[in-house]
Amino acid sequence: MASKALYQPLATSAAAARQSEAVASAVTQASSLSVSVVSAARRLPAEAAAKGKQAAEWAAANPGKATAVGAGAALIAAPMAAAIPVLGAAGFGAGGVAAGSAAAGIQSGIGSVVAPSVFATLQSAAAGGYGVAAVSAVVQGVGSTLAAGGITSVFLKSKKQESKDVALEGEEERLSDDVDGSDSH
Repeated sequence: MASKALYQPLATSAAAARQSEAVASAVTQASSLSVSVVSAARRLPAEAAAKGKQAAEWAAANPGKATAVGAGAALIAAPMAAAIPVLGAAGFGAGGVAAGSAAAGIQSGIGSVVAPSVFATLQSAAAGGYGVAAVSAVVQGVGSTLAAGGITSVFLKSKKQESKDVALEGEEERLSDDVDGSDSH
């Protein structure tokens, strides 16, 4: 019994030592990780600024593509912000069709407007009703097409440039071979 009592404190102190070592190791790793995170956070503004500058330079060199991508992204992100002014200009408003507007002229030409029609959906969207989903989807589709066109033109230009570079290298080799061949005569 006495030996068991002596063994118990030794086992407890060995376990406590292992736990202490594990805690010390975890603290060291956490400290190292926090130093890495702080270091990365300090570099982030400089890297973001460099990427922003690179993007601005690209946009200045490619204004049409940048406009297509930017406008497309804006239409995707906030479709009703773009649709409401257009609907309003056409005469669709929160309070109904504006008198004397293009929408009023169309309404007088079609007569009775039924709920699932395009006209009713546009008016509903302008008033914040069920038409918002449909109009948003259409505007986002236009935005996706616009952005995709801008992005695609970037990649097509890259492919065309690569093709030109390969063609120029081939032409340079041919000219070099012609010059080398004429020097040997």
